[in-house]
Amino acid sequence: MCPLTKKTLTEPVVATDGYTYEKSAIEAYFDSGKTMSPITGEEIVDKSLIPNKTLRSLILSNSVKKLEELQQKYLETKAENIVILNSSKKASEILKTLRNTETILKQYKDGVIDIEKCLKELEGFIDLLPEDDELLQEFTLLCYWIGNYERAEKALNILSKHPLFDMVKPLFGVYAKAKTNKSEALKTFEELCKLKEDNLFRVRDVKYKAIALNGLEKNEEAMTHFNAYEVFVPFDPSVYVLFKAKTLRDIGNSKELKTLQADYFIKYGNFKELSDIK
Repeated sequence: MCPLTKKTLTEPVVATDGYTYEKSAIEAYFDSGKTMSPITGEEIVDKSLIPNKTLRSLILSNSVKKLEELQQKYLETKAENIVILNSSKKASEILKTLRNTETILKQYKDGVIDIEKCLKELEGFIDLLPEDDELLQEFTLLCYWIGNYERAEKALNILSKHPLFDMVKPLFGVYAKAKTNKSEALKTFEELCKLKEDNLFRVRDVKYKAIALNGLEKNEEAMTHFNAYEVFVPFDPSVYVLFKAKTLRDIGNSKELKTLQADYFIKYGNFKELSDIK
C-alpha cells in the first residue's frame, strides 16, 4: 500500500528517504512544495525517484494470480447457469468449453496465435452459448476489428435475440457502413439516435455507440462516450479496448494511449495487439 494514497501500489517508486510510494502521489506531494519525508519527517533534498521494479513484479504477479482465481470461479458459476438454460449438457462439459474459449483468447492476446486462427477456433463454440454471452461480443468485436463483417453475422443474430442487446447490431452496422458510405452511415446513425434515444443511454450501448462514432470519424465524441462508459465499468478487459486505443491514435493523443496500454498490462497482463498500436 502507498503510505500517501492508502491504496494498492501500481507504479511503485523509491524516494531518497528509502520508502516506496505511488509515483503520481509522491510527485504531487513534492509539486505542492512539501520537502519533508511523509514517513520520517526529515528534509528531502534530492527529490529523484527510482522505479521499484522488484515490488512492481510482485504486485503484477499477485494481481494476475487473483484475477485467474476469480475468473475460474466465474466460469464455474457461468457453466452452472448455462446448464439451467440448457439441461441437455452437463456443467462439466460446459465448463470445459468455457475454459477452452478463455485459453484461445489468451493465446491471441499473448500473440501466440493470430486473430484469424483465434476467430476460427472460437467459431465452433458460438452455438453453445446463451444470447447474452461475453464471447459472442468478443467474437463480434474481433470480426469488426479486422473488417470481416459477414463472419460476425451469426454471433450478432444470436445477440440480437436478447432485448438488452437490440442496439448492438444496428450500431455495428453504422461502423461497417461508414467504411464505404460515410454520409449514409451518418444518416442511419442519426435516425437510430432519434428513434432509440433512451436505449443509447444504457451502459453497454454507450460502448457500442462510441465504436460507431469512431467509424464515423467523430473521434472526440467517441472518446466522450468511451469515458462515460468507463464511469460505470472502470476498466473493461474486453477486446473493445482496441477500438478505444484506435480512437486515441486517430486524435493523436499518444500520452493517453500509452497510459491505456500500461493500465491494461498492469491489471490484466499482456495484450500484444493493443501494445502494438502506435
